[in-house]
Amino acid sequence: MITTIAQYFIEGRDLTFNNTLFKSSTRNLTKAGFTVEHTTGWLGPLNSLFKSGDLKKITHSHPNRDLLFKELTKDPIGHLIAQPSLIESLFYDDDMSFLCENGTKMFIPTGEVAENSLRDKFAAVGIPVRANYSSEEAGLIAAECKDCPENFHVAQSNVIVEVDNRDSVVVDGNRLGRVLVTHLHSYATPFIRYDIGDFATLSETCECGHDGQALSNICGRKNGLLSTQTGVFPGLDSACDESWKLSNVTNIALGKPH
Repeated sequence: MITTIAQYFIEGRDLTFNNTLFKSSTRNLTKAGFTVEHTTGWLGPLNSLFKSGDLKKITHSHPNRDLLFKELTKDPIGHLIAQPSLIESLFYDDDMSFLCENGTKMFIPTGEVAENSLRDKFAAVGIPVRANYSSEEAGLIAAECKDCPENFHVAQSNVIVEVDNRDSVVVDGNRLGRVLVTHLHSYATPFIRYDIGDFATLSETCECGHDGQALSNICGRKNGLLSTQTGVFPGLDSACDESWKLSNVTNIALGKPH
């Protein structure tokens, strides 16, 4: 939590904005497809030191869109923290004006990469997108640069980050190495040069002028990448595009799961 707060101060974010957090669930929930939990102040034990907005945690499983939108109108959304795929499914009509009208100040994607198409939709309505790069083991590893999207400033108060290029891969023309993380605050179970399974490029400074390490071209685990005959790993978008061209699909049937 301390590291998260530090990032807010660095960027000048307003702590008094609410946090609206979406969490997916595999369990059958209410008929509405979601449950809501309210907490006064989202800073937890630090609420006594800093004034903050409230936390609305929405646990969902196939949510009813109309009922969910009705719930979101009850309080200013503030920081919208959700998986990009959920936002894509909710706003399939590309009309993001609802979020502006209900006080969305920033979109913080979790669990997945926010593709440029989705970022463009938020940009069109003036809502910034700011992702965090983190892991269960180490917490916050890096925070997305507000001036250079998809470049991440390493949280050097929380971790030491190295990139091992001995087993590097090439993705979309960029050579990426394995991300190794040393957590500075894991005293009971130390994580030293821990291979979290991701690939990225590490620079000593950011293009924005930030005088500190920055990660870019962050890519998921190697065994989740598609390899060509040349050993080059195309990005998922380009790989899907090529697969689509080769598949000769003419019809798609959608069915309701049983």
